[in-house]
Amino acid sequence: MSKVLSLLHTLSGHHQLLLHLYAGWHAADGTDPPWLPGFDREVRSYARNGFSIEVVLRYESKQGDWKGYARFVAAMVSHFSSTRAVRYIQVTNEANAPLDPAASDGAYPGATSALVAGVEAAHHEALSLEGKTHRHILIGFNVAWAPTPILSNWFSGLWGDGGRELSSSVNWVGLDLYPGTYLPGLPSSTPSGIARSAPAVVREELVAMRNAVLPAAHLGRTVALQLTEIGYATSLADHHSDADQASAVKAFARGACSVASKVGLTTFEWFELTDAPAPAADLSPTALHLPWRFGLLDNDLVPKPAFSEYEHVIARGCPA
Repeated sequence: MSKVLSLLHTLSGHHQLLLHLYAGWHAADGTDPPWLPGFDREVRSYARNGFSIEVVLRYESKQGDWKGYARFVAAMVSHFSSTRAVRYIQVTNEANAPLDPAASDGAYPGATSALVAGVEAAHHEALSLEGKTHRHILIGFNVAWAPTPILSNWFSGLWGDGGRELSSSVNWVGLDLYPGTYLPGLPSSTPSGIARSAPAVVREELVAMRNAVLPAAHLGRTVALQLTEIGYATSLADHHSDADQASAVKAFARGACSVASKVGLTTFEWFELTDAPAPAADLSPTALHLPWRFGLLDNDLVPKPAFSEYEHVIARGCPA
């Protein structure tokens, strides 16, 4: 943990780094989930070291218990309300994506209902805490990238399910985008090709989110837009090199910065810090993230070239 903290400090420089931490719902009986004490220790450690935190509350209910999940979300908003380092709560993870249960809540029954009920429950809980504790947590959700007509149609469904109560409960919406790894693709995966094509891909997807997708759920300019996950995986099988990944960090940031003020973009969150461990032999072949390596660090916490590029992105920010 100490080495990770040191590397995170190197990344953040003189800026406050936002950490994107995942937690799953595994207790349906009203008790605190078993992972909570360890998660709290992790949050306190990061808070003491000056980092801010976005907590992702996975749904992961094979039984489709979206009502129980909504109660859990409200309890977690109350739980984290006294921790000033926790700035954002993300309700569900990629509820629009049905393919991979290891990564996306859309693979579980009732995911859309869980998102709507969870966001509304989180908002009501936050309002009930006003005057009792610090009202600092912003409530939102994310989606996995899909073609604009598909996303717009899905957001229209959210409006149909949640209506004005949902739209008035959302502070921000996140997009998970992996150009050159998942769709949308890039014309070339070489560093020079990424530098030419990636900024336009990122720019176009963010503009589409603001101008076409969010309005389908009546989510206006007061709702912030986040890049909750953006990444590019190295892979020997796909001939994606460490140099390609470093080029992607720079190019993605350039595209995001070119429209950040126009679309109300507030975060640029790289996925992920360290490469995933080598897959076990019995791991499901449907795990779409394998054998790709998304990390800024390898398995031994040795920085890859993308680490220094991301450090430069954080240091520079977006030009005024």
